[in-house]
Amino acid sequence: MSTYYKIGEIAALYGISTDILRYYEELGILVPRRAPNGYRIYRTEDLWCLNVIRDLRDLGFSMDQIRSYIENRSVGSTLELFQQEMCLIDQQIARLQGLRDNIITRRETIAQAVRLPLGIISLKTLPERPCHRIMQSYETDEEMDVLIKQLVAFEPDRVGTEKV
Repeated sequence: MSTYYKIGEIAALYGISTDILRYYEELGILVPRRAPNGYRIYRTEDLWCLNVIRDLRDLGFSMDQIRSYIENRSVGSTLELFQQEMCLIDQQIARLQGLRDNIITRRETIAQAVRLPLGIISLKTLPERPCHRIMQSYETDEEMDVLIKQLVAFEPDRVGTEKV
């Protein structure tokens, strides 16, 4: 097994472009050694750094945050980083759970609507809840979408499909 890898080999191994690796080098985050012919060569130790960059980018860390961590890595900074990662993951889980709950509610609403007999008017009693009225007239679905987006922007915590 080779202990040195060319830039193209690393790019193929990680499914990234060679431009990304050059960008990391330009930032000083992942600086490869140079072969006698001038080619960039990466050691197996450089793969650790690339794994860290990839994982932190996936979590939304900025390149400055990643550089700071790599340059000042210690047990304490690693523990702090893991705590930050856990918070970000928890936020993503909560966001995804909200999306999942929204899809379940919408699916159930459509399934209930499909079971209703067509052409028959029925009366349904709903629990009391606040209601917003759009006073501006509209003629197309697109115009209505704009009005609804304005309403959601006005009261984002109270309006939205996840509140169905």
